[in-house]
Amino acid sequence: KSSYEEKPGTSIIQSFESYIATGSFDFRVRIYTSNSKQIGLLKHHSGIITSLIFEHDRLLVGSEDGFIFMYLFN
Repeated sequence: KSSYEEKPGTSIIQSFESYIATGSFDFRVRIYTSNSKQIGLLKHHSGIITSLIFEHDRLLVGSEDGFIFMYLFN
C-alpha cells in the first residue's frame, strides 16, 4: 500500500456553482469556495482520489480503494 507522503499533488478537480473540490494523491478531498477559502477536508479514502461528481446538494467521491462515498452539504 502506498503512503500519501510519497505522492503529493492534485489528481482531479471539479467545480459546481460557487464550490471547487480537489481530489489528491494523498487520498484526501478538499472543498473550497470560489474565493479560494478552504471549507472542508474529507479523509475517508485509503486510495488516490479518481472521481469527483457534484450532484445538486451532494458530492460523490471515488478512489482507487474501490469505494464511493457520498457527502451531503448545504
